[in-house]
Amino acid sequence: MTVVTNDFGIVQALMDATQVTVIHTGGQLDHDNPSSVGGLAVATLRQVVTDIAFVSISSWDVHRGIPPSALKVEVKQVAMQSASQVVLVASSSKYGTFSMYRIGQVESSHRPSHI
Repeated sequence: MTVVTNDFGIVQALMDATQVTVIHTGGQLDHDNPSSVGGLAVATLRQVVTDIAFVSISSWDVHRGIPPSALKVEVKQVAMQSASQVVLVASSSKYGTFSMYRIGQVESSHRPSHI
């Protein structure tokens, strides 16, 4: 299995999983949410094709879509475009909230077939 991520927590969690190939996107450090954002992360994600993109979101609304912070917009959009299936990761407390930017519509994601 290969995991492509911009999240440092995921990289740390998989550090000892030698059977997993881990690719970190690189890019500008987002100090608030230990992850990489910006052009380098986007360029890396444009070079890969993934089966499933697990995309964390800070808010979502059926009519307003799925908004991230400004630096994460293109990273999340490209991750979603590069995947055959998209799974949004959010708690129910995020529903009905929104922010300034949108990465896509709720319909652009898929329901997991099983949990």
